[in-house]
Amino acid sequence: MRLEDGDAVRIGDPQIVTTLPGGDTRQMLVELDIPLQNTGARTVAAEVSAGFDDVALRIPVQVPPGGITIRPKVLVTNPKLWWPNGYGAPALHTAHFAVRADGAESDHRQVRFGMRQITYELSLMDSGGHLRRVEVDYAHARALGQRVTDGRHEAVRRSAGTMADATTPGIAPRGWVNSLTAEGEHSAAVRDLADTRLTPFLILKVNGVRIAARGGSWGTDDMMKRISRERLEPYFRLHREAGVNIIRNWMGQNTEPVFYDLADEYGLLITNDFWNSTENYQMEPADVPLFLANAADTIARYRNHPSIALWFGRNEGMPPPPLNEGLQNLVYGLDGTRWYNGSSNEVSLWFSGPYNYREPAEYFTTHAKVSRSRWERLRSPRWRRSRRSFPRRTAGRCPTPGRITIGTRTGTATRTASSRRWTPN
Repeated sequence: MRLEDGDAVRIGDPQIVTTLPGGDTRQMLVELDIPLQNTGARTVAAEVSAGFDDVALRIPVQVPPGGITIRPKVLVTNPKLWWPNGYGAPALHTAHFAVRADGAESDHRQVRFGMRQITYELSLMDSGGHLRRVEVDYAHARALGQRVTDGRHEAVRRSAGTMADATTPGIAPRGWVNSLTAEGEHSAAVRDLADTRLTPFLILKVNGVRIAARGGSWGTDDMMKRISRERLEPYFRLHREAGVNIIRNWMGQNTEPVFYDLADEYGLLITNDFWNSTENYQMEPADVPLFLANAADTIARYRNHPSIALWFGRNEGMPPPPLNEGLQNLVYGLDGTRWYNGSSNEVSLWFSGPYNYREPAEYFTTHAKVSRSRWERLRSPRWRRSRRSFPRRTAGRCPTPGRITIGTRTGTATRTASSRRWTPN
């Protein structure tokens, strides 16, 4: 809980929405949504200042009791864009907001953001039962005031085919998909695609470029929640240097600002779960209003992070209908620029897993074909494959008995009839 003593006019949670109006990366439209809260009983004459980089705005405004939201827009030429790891630099910018009333500063805010636009190639069912392969631009739909997709239970439909068809060119495997709304079927924010080869699976696009998503799930960072920047940053650096570009915040296990800050800085996309565990394995949330209140706070708090690619309602299954519909409404109302999907698997995604060792070639063939929400429990390679990484003269043999050094560690090598062992000191 945080108690604040402020003046009559305060700044709420700003939202910064960035879009590519020309369909290319030469210009970026930056919309600054600035909510102003007036706690008094009279209308207040105020001046809002807002800016980032070399942009500076001053906007006079009359703030009625309760408040108002202003939405200035700036067109930036040759913008420094935010890109996922491997596609370009994850450029970041800082926006400054302040409001003056009665001749003095009443409040100020600072928000870091990235200039990027995410769109989604999806397979969606229309009202006639036809599966359409489309690209959805939720930021455009937001500007039009439209809700173009529907992820309610009754709107999640099964597509044709069998899962075995995933490896057959030109045949869509059987799976689950969301639906288009009535206005979504004819919206300018929904574009039909001729390429249907990856039906019904999700493709993420950043700044108009398809992203070959490579990554895995992020579980509990530390059982003692030692989650300072100093402890977490090496893991993000490791992800970047390993060529990873996406992390699933599994069941929303991390809710700390530093997690999202580091993802922004290292160019790692986040698919962000809410806190609802596996369907039919766990108890359902008992207090739906409290759950939704926490979700609303999370969306408003982190929606300006360019790393967040989408919101999942639940791990491996759909949330109960009141919760699922409540989360979808919150994402539309408080964000409006990202896809909400009730389930982290099967709906426009593959099943979970694999949960055992697979030959490396499979990750470039079978498992590289489709979108899945996580890779985990990847076990150590088999011994025959592992020994190939050792020099021929030492593979499978214990070092000569006696004192030896491996790296910087010194120990004793011993050999008996039944074992070969090296014991560090």
